Amino acid sequence: MRLIPEETIKKQSRISKKSTPAGTGGSLHHLAFDNSLQANIISRVNDGKIIEANIAACNLLGYSKQELLTKYRKDIFSITERSFIRMLKKRTAEGHVKAGVTIIKKNHQHLPGEITSVIFADRGIENSITTIDDMSESRLKQKNIDIKKLDKETKLKTSQIADAVTEAHEKERSDIGKELHDNVNQLLSVSRLYNDMASKNDANKEMYLRRSSEYTLNAIEEIRKLTKGMITDVIKDIGLCEAIDKTIKDTMETHPIKIFCVQDNLIEKHLNDKFKLNIFRIVQEQLNNILKHARASVVKIRLSQNKNTIMLSVADNGVGFNTTKKINGIGIKNIKSRAKIFRGSANFISQPGKGCVLAVTFPVTNALMNGSNTDPVKT
Repeated sequence: MRLIPEETIKKQSRISKKSTPAGTGGSLHHLAFDNSLQANIISRVNDGKIIEANIAACNLLGYSKQELLTKYRKDIFSITERSFIRMLKKRTAEGHVKAGVTIIKKNHQHLPGEITSVIFADRGIENSITTIDDMSESRLKQKNIDIKKLDKETKLKTSQIADAVTEAHEKERSDIGKELHDNVNQLLSVSRLYNDMASKNDANKEMYLRRSSEYTLNAIEEIRKLTKGMITDVIKDIGLCEAIDKTIKDTMETHPIKIFCVQDNLIEKHLNDKFKLNIFRIVQEQLNNILKHARASVVKIRLSQNKNTIMLSVADNGVGFNTTKKINGIGIKNIKSRAKIFRGSANFISQPGKGCVLAVTFPVTNALMNGSNTDPVKT
């Protein structure tokens, strides 16, 4: 067996180390480093000089290996960016780092990239091995995903806006329908009744015709306001209690019916106009229902308030109806709907031949109160 002299072994070892790139640890490691599918470079930490690069790094950056070994990190990365400066500080402190950077190719094209960099010592010199990933395709995919997501969200928002607009239009049409049915319809009905009475009573003909004309003009004015999206000014002009009293007076003049009303006049200064108008419309609607269907001779209206509740009741001695059966009348639906607007409830208590009581209650909330004074009336 032939022995190899120790000097020969040491000499071969020195030759092997010279032919091995710094930090690759031997020919097998060098082969793996050079043929890795990931772009890798080895550079000096102190000045950033590239001392080794694999084939993937050359392909990514567009340099030949000989060219790349003459470059520094400033040639292949945008080192003035904050992200790169932060990366260097973190690598110095922790010895390794993963960060997003901008890659600069030989043709000066800038690419979004991500690097993983680790510091190691070789013969007392600090070097770093850095793996470089081109994130262009990933960013493009993410951008396309973001665009699709944004497009989807935009379509959803557009759909939601369209639904909201449709709902608003439906509500507006519903409100206009209620105003026409609850107010304008009644004004025109009273106008017709005065006109009929004028044709039957010569002594008071002029007075009845004048009243008929007034109600017709009021109906025209209400329609005009509706077309402009305005609510009636009757509550602002004369107040809730007086508006109810006027309606009662006009109704008794044109119908053979007695109407008694008890109102808490202190309500006037505490409730806002929208809520008072809502109460007024409910009274109008129920009176209209009674005149059309109840064949009543007496009606009693009461409007009051305690610390927590506002209460409206309209009772008649008419024919009544079976409350267990489904009611399809638009008047009753309008009353219930108007009560719900201010979180109230409307209940009809009736039996055939026993008359009817409409009981409407509202919880006292800031939504009902006048903005200048939100304290409920104490009784």
